[in-house]
Amino acid sequence: MRIIAHRGLPVLYPENSFIGMVKAYEAGADELEMDIRVTKDNVLILMHDASTAKTTCVHKYVDESHWSELENLRLNHGDTCTTERIPTVEQIFAYFQDKKIRFLLDCKREVSLQKSRVPFLLVPLVKKYGLENRVRYASAWFSIFNDFKQLTNGKAITVGNVPLQDNIVAKIATKLLLKKGLKSEMVDDLSFPFNYPFTKELKQCLDAKRGKINVYSAFDCTHHIQNSNNEDAIVSLFPFVHHIITDDVIALKQLLQKQNQ
Repeated sequence: MRIIAHRGLPVLYPENSFIGMVKAYEAGADELEMDIRVTKDNVLILMHDASTAKTTCVHKYVDESHWSELENLRLNHGDTCTTERIPTVEQIFAYFQDKKIRFLLDCKREVSLQKSRVPFLLVPLVKKYGLENRVRYASAWFSIFNDFKQLTNGKAITVGNVPLQDNIVAKIATKLLLKKGLKSEMVDDLSFPFNYPFTKELKQCLDAKRGKINVYSAFDCTHHIQNSNNEDAIVSLFPFVHHIITDDVIALKQLLQKQNQ
């Protein structure tokens, strides 16, 4: 069971911050999940939303702003304005290049463009730091997966998100995934919401194609998922999932250690 640090360690530090990534790694995360957007002048940065308003209280659209307009903005943690600033992807790669950690790179599409620049900038950066075997590319946009596959001669490992709200929709989507989605060469792994009704059939299908199941999320404060802090509910996922994506690496690590005793 791998622990994926969702946006770093947002229970203690600003989401998608440099310090949050470092502390998640030090807490024992196996993989760092980060959201990636690109500025107007082609700088890849860590930012979930199209606007900086939520995490900095200053509204600027990332893809319409130059890096010089964003680099000095301070990140928030809750209601507190911290001294942390928006990190670039290159800063993260440079720091972790020689450390034993993997990356789940959630790539966002620009608001103003139909075709994203992110894959064309990110793949060369991954190669520059020799991280080809340590990254997976996630996105809600299948067109982005196609670009990653083409840019890496099919070697990129892609992760599709399943944004489901209730069990009825989930059951229908599972049938579609089993029949069509998992046969697609565009998607290797899948990420599911915490309350997804997992089945052995789904896991067997993913295992057969060597795909991995990721779950959002145990101990999740950014999505406010009901009952996601219930230990029994979390433990019940263990037979079905390969990775758990969490906002609190420390708490999940303690739970896994407790189960292994």
